[in-house]
Amino acid sequence: MSFFTIERARSSKRVTWLTVVGILLVPLAIGGLLVWALWNPTERLGDVKAAVVNLDQPVKVGNQLVPLGRELSAGLVDGKTSENYSWVLTDQKDAAAGLANGSYVTVVTIPKGFSKAATSSAGSAGDARQATIDVQTSAKSKLVDSAISQAVTTTAAALLNKQLTATYLENVYVGFNTVHDQLSKAADGAGSLATGVSSLASGTHSLASASASLAGGVSSMSAGIQNLSGATSGLAGGLGRLQSNTGQLPGQASKLAAGAQGIATGTAKLGSTLTDLAKMCTQHGGDAVLCGTLNGVASSVTTGSGTTPGLAPSAQAVADGAKSFAGGLPALTSGIAQSASGASQLASGVAQTASGADSLASGAVKVSDGVTALAGGADKTSAGAASLATGLHTAVSKMPTYSSSDRTNLATVVAQPVAAKSGTPDLFGTSSIPLFAVVALWLGALATFLVLQAVSARALLTTRSSTRIALGGFLPAVAIGIAQGVLVAGIMQAALKLDVGNWFAFAGIAALTGIAFAAINQGLTALLGGIGRFISMLVVVITLASGIISTVPGFFDASVTWLPTSAAIAAMQGVIDGTSGVWRGVGALVLWAVLGLGMAVVAVVRRRTVRVGQLASLDAGLDPALDAALD
Repeated sequence: MSFFTIERARSSKRVTWLTVVGILLVPLAIGGLLVWALWNPTERLGDVKAAVVNLDQPVKVGNQLVPLGRELSAGLVDGKTSENYSWVLTDQKDAAAGLANGSYVTVVTIPKGFSKAATSSAGSAGDARQATIDVQTSAKSKLVDSAISQAVTTTAAALLNKQLTATYLENVYVGFNTVHDQLSKAADGAGSLATGVSSLASGTHSLASASASLAGGVSSMSAGIQNLSGATSGLAGGLGRLQSNTGQLPGQASKLAAGAQGIATGTAKLGSTLTDLAKMCTQHGGDAVLCGTLNGVASSVTTGSGTTPGLAPSAQAVADGAKSFAGGLPALTSGIAQSASGASQLASGVAQTASGADSLASGAVKVSDGVTALAGGADKTSAGAASLATGLHTAVSKMPTYSSSDRTNLATVVAQPVAAKSGTPDLFGTSSIPLFAVVALWLGALATFLVLQAVSARALLTTRSSTRIALGGFLPAVAIGIAQGVLVAGIMQAALKLDVGNWFAFAGIAALTGIAFAAINQGLTALLGGIGRFISMLVVVITLASGIISTVPGFFDASVTWLPTSAAIAAMQGVIDGTSGVWRGVGALVLWAVLGLGMAVVAVVRRRTVRVGQLASLDAGLDPALDAALD
């Protein structure tokens, strides 16, 4: 008797080589179809049609027309890579019809005010708003189509955003250059201002010194005029007394003549002095009023004005009159009277001159004080202008300037400061191969024990040990599992492109997986029957759900770690990545194989155990099922 027998699960027909080939083709077909259908789907996005509806109206920014809706449409429709839909530019009616009948998997609608909203940041800050696009997916689209559609349109919008931001930033950097140039001009102007104000300060100091000298000279002149006023007042008093004492004229004539001549000489000198003072005042740029007053006094002393004779001629006339006094008393009396009158007028004029001289002296002092204060202010202004020039030059040195290439580079970097680099952007890439292979091998093992008996019914009536009977059903499945693993590894090589050594390692893991899955499915089927097959089906569902996406409920992730499929995936991925995970997976697969074989042994023991109630059937002969098994 052979060590093992191959029997059909629900038929008395013999197992032929065609049956075995069919079982071998189950994981091969499943794995091949999964890879063919799902491997790198982004390479076939060009076979999928999508539509874009552009309702946007271009706007003018400055004098430039900005058709952003047209640019976004062109970015989608003119995409030449295979990782993009086959976009069609159409209208709203056709897009709606395409969505309804499924001819368009997605429709992107660019609204009317898209360009206006996207460029609103160039205007008032309060009017700035974000531009949006509408993405609709057909109700007849597939599972992942909506996510791919969103990714494609988001990428196109991101590129447009980057372009707009880069343009905005370039203008900002141009503004930096403009500010730098204007600050440089302002700094140069401030330097020139500082130089001019410094010259002004120097001139005001010289003016202050001259004003002080002028004030001193005017004060001295005022004191001299005051003395002159006293003298002319005395002259007027003397002439008055002379007039009152005309009775004594005979005795005093000689004295009067001599005194009058002295007065005439002094008056002439006074006129000369006043004339010199008037000239000095004019030459030194004195007050015009003062200089005019001095000139008038000098004229009144020397020449007089109009009908009023000058003081000097009057004095000389007095002297002459004194000489001719002896010639006639009436004429002398008349002359004395005239002299007294002229002396009074002279005293009055000199008194007025003295008052004007005092005012002039006071004004000169104030002018000197004001010019001194002006010089101090000019010093402060000069220091402030120099400080301003220094500050502006410092600001210019710290204000950055950018060349055209620098502006473009900075705008590009700042518009997208962070860029993600991904080793493989494809959906269902290399990481999906272990999942496909494991699902195929598990379904292959499940199919094996849908066709073959998990435990031979004939062997149950023999004297073989339960372990040997379980092994009798397991060994054919081992051979089939190894063949399935090698075939699946061969079909996956088209996607993996492993070198020879790594492929043999992957094929070895796949063969071990086929053995372990055969043992587990044998144990589930032998021990639990239809419930075991249902559990096997749940294993496939949980494995697929947790392997396709990370957003599944926590139950799936928690459950899959305790399933044999998880160990197989870890071992295969370890071979692909060259990590130590392969050994942990191999150890777990061996344990699962032992557990599956143990469940098969337990099933054999249970089926070979006869209850007391079943003994009554022995009187009527063997159990019909056993009779059928012996046929």
